[in-house]
Amino acid sequence: MAQSIDGGSVEQVVVTGTSIRGVVPAGTNLITVSPDDIKASGATTIQGMLANTPVISNFGSAGQGQIGIDYYQPSIHNLGASGSNATLVLIDGHLPPTGGTNHSTADPNIIPSNMLERVEVIANGDSSIYGANAVAGVINFITRKRYEGVQLNAQIDYLHGTKNLSAGILSGTSWAGGN
Repeated sequence: MAQSIDGGSVEQVVVTGTSIRGVVPAGTNLITVSPDDIKASGATTIQGMLANTPVISNFGSAGQGQIGIDYYQPSIHNLGASGSNATLVLIDGHLPPTGGTNHSTADPNIIPSNMLERVEVIANGDSSIYGANAVAGVINFITRKRYEGVQLNAQIDYLHGTKNLSAGILSGTSWAGGN
């Protein structure tokens, strides 16, 4: 039984936020883009993989502070169209490197598509847990930790006289002390 400041007993303690890894806050729905979803998308970029995720938007537009369309900053519910995106982007639970001319934002397309295991999206305002960058929510890109073998992939896209070529190789092995 816990004691309150005035010496009386406390009957109930409610935790509204936690930094414990793997613990999802109560009441928050987690949207997962699974390995099967990624494979079925046939996409060569992270942006293409997330095109069918209902809460993620900002496709085909330049990131904030960008002048080209080669930079992708995902957002949840299109919140945050000025100095900050309001969507916290993480890679394996960590802040990724950022880029930009006017506003520094993260581009998850830096992850090779064959290295992505899954994507976890919390589409609620979670700034009380994750900080001010998560007003709209959190997108966490989970990369593969272990891979045994060799995987080759290639894709060519044609559209109105233009083409795009994408290729990749993934290889890995495990041993007694690691992988």
